[in-house]
Amino acid sequence: MAVPDSHKNDPSSHTQKPENPLTSSAEQAQPHLESKGTFTLLLFASAQSYCDDKESLVFSAPMTLRQLFEELEREFPGIGEKVLKSSQFSVNLEYVDCTWEGAMQGKDEHVTLKARDEVGIIPPVSSG
Repeated sequence: MAVPDSHKNDPSSHTQKPENPLTSSAEQAQPHLESKGTFTLLLFASAQSYCDDKESLVFSAPMTLRQLFEELEREFPGIGEKVLKSSQFSVNLEYVDCTWEGAMQGKDEHVTLKARDEVGIIPPVSSG
C-alpha cells in the first residue's frame, strides 16, 4: 500500500508493527515480502533417487507448478516422464489436484508456489 505524500514525513503516521515472539530477531529485522523468498521441495522414493538421492531442494518463489517442473527437467533430464508423470503433489501437507501433464499443458496455472511453502513430490509406492 502506498503512503500518501502528505504522510511521508509525518512521524505520527508511521505505525510500528508489533513484534511476533515466534520469529527470530533476524526475521524481524528484514521486511516481510510474501512475493519473494524460497520454497522447499521434498523428494520421496523414486523422486529422491532420480535427484541424486537429495531429500529436498530449494527454489526461488513465487513459481507456478509448471515452472517448477520445467526447472526440474533442466536439472534432472527425463524426470518428467519417469517420475513426475505418475506422481502426486502436495503443498503445505495437502494434496493438490493437478497432474504433470496438466501443468505442462497450462491447465494447472492456478497452483502458485509461494515463499515458505513446502512442496512434496509423492511417487506411487508399491507394497509387498
